[in-house]
Amino acid sequence: MKPQLLGFHHIAIIASNYARSKHFYMEILGAKLAFKVENIDSYIAYLLEKGISCEPIRVDELTRMKYTFLKDLDALPIELYETNN
Repeated sequence: MKPQLLGFHHIAIIASNYARSKHFYMEILGAKLAFKVENIDSYIAYLLEKGISCEPIRVDELTRMKYTFLKDLDALPIELYETNN
């Protein structure tokens, strides 16, 4: 059974040059999004069944919620963020 994506959680920007990337994402494009999931462990299990691996789960220091990254078809990072709301 495919776990449900709940929507977007927050904007995450991964960059080698913060000032340049901030300008690009914030002033030109907008944002990079993190997807909300209710149960990150089930979602990772689902992705693994489809042959998609994820980075190890981390815990957000502020919210204590779990998150991880996977790569899209162009090897760009996509974030999954567990939330209970």
